[in-house]
Amino acid sequence: MRSTQTGEMRFYETSKLYDNSFVDRKFHISYDCRAIRVMNVGPRKNICITLKTRNSKSMNTLYLILLSMRPKQWVKNLFIFPALIFSQNLLDMRMALISFTAFVIFCFLSGSIYLFNDLLDAKEDRKHPVKALRPIASGRLSPLVAKSVMVVISLISLGASFFLDRSFGSVAIAYFIIQIAYSLFLKRMVILDVFSIASGFFLRVIAGASA
Repeated sequence: MRSTQTGEMRFYETSKLYDNSFVDRKFHISYDCRAIRVMNVGPRKNICITLKTRNSKSMNTLYLILLSMRPKQWVKNLFIFPALIFSQNLLDMRMALISFTAFVIFCFLSGSIYLFNDLLDAKEDRKHPVKALRPIASGRLSPLVAKSVMVVISLISLGASFFLDRSFGSVAIAYFIIQIAYSLFLKRMVILDVFSIASGFFLRVIAGASA
């Protein structure tokens, strides 16, 4: 299947195509592209895609980096704010600014972890009908660029966290280490994988209180 339509592009799998393995699964590509090729479409087979963007290379790379950092998941970092709210300092502009800064730091820190995770899982993601659309797995974002950005963002975020407050920095580095460990091996360990995910929310709350 080929399409030259520019802008938002959608295509659907039907239960007929996949022998009822997948029912009405929708793929939503939110970036501009001018070509898409779907291969190996058949019962119980994977989907491989090739995408060619016509945006400028630099802007497209920035967009793909941002996409890989999962901005939709940053809502989890709102757990930074309960300490500010329940301490009745919400109207204190100085405290509110500190909490907002902590929120931004955690957004970039968690974003760097998502980059790291995508780099580790790229090979497996290519076999998945949905995850194959991820920038690194699909080949649209260079692994070298992703690695470089991940390292830079991690160092800046951790440095900024200690600059904001030593206690906050300690919590941030604990969060970073646990999430990296989760990506490397904890996610394959029963019970520990759940504790690792739960600890991320707990540490966000502690970080908000420490900032």
